[in-house]
Amino acid sequence: HPELDQRYRTIGAMEFKQDLCNSRGVHLSGVWIRADILRTSESAERKLIDTLSSNLSVDALRRELGDCQSVAGDNCVYVARTAYRFLPEFRDAGLVDEINDVFSVSRTKDYDLYLINGYRDGQAHQKAIEFIVNDWIAKVRLNEPVIRSAYEVFIRDGTLIYLKSGCNESDGEARFFLHLFPADAGDIADGRGQYGFNNFGFEFDDFGMMAGGHCFAARRLPEYASDRIRTGQFREDGKLWQGEFWVGR
Repeated sequence: HPELDQRYRTIGAMEFKQDLCNSRGVHLSGVWIRADILRTSESAERKLIDTLSSNLSVDALRRELGDCQSVAGDNCVYVARTAYRFLPEFRDAGLVDEINDVFSVSRTKDYDLYLINGYRDGQAHQKAIEFIVNDWIAKVRLNEPVIRSAYEVFIRDGTLIYLKSGCNESDGEARFFLHLFPADAGDIADGRGQYGFNNFGFEFDDFGMMAGGHCFAARRLPEYASDRIRTGQFREDGKLWQGEFWVGR
């Protein structure tokens, strides 16, 4: 993903190796570190790390969060991330409850409080997952769906995304069918020439999840070009939903 190169730097020697789970392409193997926390960085995150290194202070976290949130739309998760890096020291000093008070007013508090309390609350991750899912869905829905049916279907960055709000378990029980009609007939799999499409049907549990009242699934599309995509679901109650769209139109 392009953001990986923007946000991270490699540390130590890197090597190319074949991905054991996917026969296509080669992948980097090694260690990445967030560019914002390198010692040479001038980021707010690096400065906060240096501040807490010299003086462990809840007030420093409170000031930083307040300053960051005074800017509309700014991403302030780095404050909780930094608190998490110093969590052993804060715990030894008996300051965890004070840190919770700091992040109770955070715009991303469900995620922030998970970082702080995950070690002592086995359910803290649930709200964090719901927060991440809702944030992700909001970004996906900035685009127009290519299909509107029982599920909204979006295409983004070479991935087909299925979304349904207010869903229940029955919405994920039936298998999804996914038919891709390649632009080049040579990309049709052996034995499927008579149908004219490749079948990438899938089970919801393999590519999706339920969280925060939403069902969503993401299915990566193959690298070859397709003219048309048809998808849907034969539900166990006998109902069918389906839709199709022409790629690039």
